Amino acid sequence: MDDFNYYHNSLKKKLDKLEELIENLELAKPESIHKLIQECDQEVKRINTDLEACENAIQTIEKGPDKTGAEKNYMLAKERLDKCKTEIEFRRGKGQSHALFGMQMDEEAKEQPKRLGEMGHQQVIERGDNLYAEAENRLANALGITEASKQVVGGIEVELKQQEEQIDRIQDKTEDLRSNLKRANKIMDLIYRRYLTDKCIVILIIMIIIILIVVIVFGAIKGGKLKFATDAIT
Repeated sequence: MDDFNYYHNSLKKKLDKLEELIENLELAKPESIHKLIQECDQEVKRINTDLEACENAIQTIEKGPDKTGAEKNYMLAKERLDKCKTEIEFRRGKGQSHALFGMQMDEEAKEQPKRLGEMGHQQVIERGDNLYAEAENRLANALGITEASKQVVGGIEVELKQQEEQIDRIQDKTEDLRSNLKRANKIMDLIYRRYLTDKCIVILIIMIIIILIVVIVFGAIKGGKLKFATDAIT
């Protein structure tokens, strides 16, 4: 249990730091978002290492309240990490979207187009085509970000499924260990019973030997008295 507590405390500190980095992402300027996301990714790797250490430590804890509490804390930490990952991917996609849309808006601001009344018929058509193409590009970019978000969610679902399978394996190992302990207890009880039986047999043999010795001595003494009485009468 001490090993789990050590790794769990380290895990909580790293999760607190990761959540603080995510909060900084909300207030960060667009040009610094990429650097903060890289720091978040590195922190996620360190957290995954601590999670694996916690999982290994859980396997060494005997079944009981301590093991149940450790598994509960492990799952809570996993949920916190999953939420952080989702938020990081959202911020990552938002940063890409800002880079794409922001650049287009800056270019539009620099162009300063003329009024429609000052344009010719062909210029109006060309401007409409350009605006339509830009709208299509923005829509395509938005769809791409949506697909990326779906992939992230799908990856999280796969990871959650893997975690559930790991927990099932841990429970199976725990059940096997419990059955082995039960068999060992039965064997120890059988050995103890045989020990008590052998001890009772030894005590019984000693008592029989003592009784035989007493009988022999008593018989010898009694025989000696009879011989002495016969000699006195003679």
